[in-house]
Amino acid sequence: SDFCKEKGYTLDKSLDLHYIGRSGFKGDNIHRGRLGVFLKMVEDGKIPKGSILAIESFDRLSRQAISKTLSVMLDIVNAGVEIVTLNDGRRWNTETIDNVGDLMFSIIIMSRANEESVQKGKRIKAAWVGKRKAMSEGKQVRYRLPFWLQHQEGKTTVVAEKAEVVRRIFKLA
Repeated sequence: SDFCKEKGYTLDKSLDLHYIGRSGFKGDNIHRGRLGVFLKMVEDGKIPKGSILAIESFDRLSRQAISKTLSVMLDIVNAGVEIVTLNDGRRWNTETIDNVGDLMFSIIIMSRANEESVQKGKRIKAAWVGKRKAMSEGKQVRYRLPFWLQHQEGKTTVVAEKAEVVRRIFKLA
């Protein structure tokens, strides 16, 4: 990473902490994702004190409520692992955590990440409520279809040659 090169650090590539598809809002990135593995390694002392966890921003750590995100952050920092947020270059360690201004700043960031996820969830739910209402009134609703279906003249139709591929996949499975 550019951060490691710039600071003269060695990037440990043995840990793949990407958790694509794991929700930071529901905590899946911790409970079922790679971040949970990292936290367990920190807890077990397998991540040495003085190590740095570099994350893009706090919303990559978690989008859960402040109390849960702050708890994760404090567990990491209190285990002697520093967190660096790459988007703003801030360093979170035992010294900065005890600085009220820095701590409040981190809490505001955590709050914003959680609130964005809450709002996004509300918008998505409202959109689906609207789509279901429209469908119950017999209206055509546009949405992304599986590749073997298509919208045609106000109706959903099967694309025969593509549907055959799906049937073959199921047969082979």
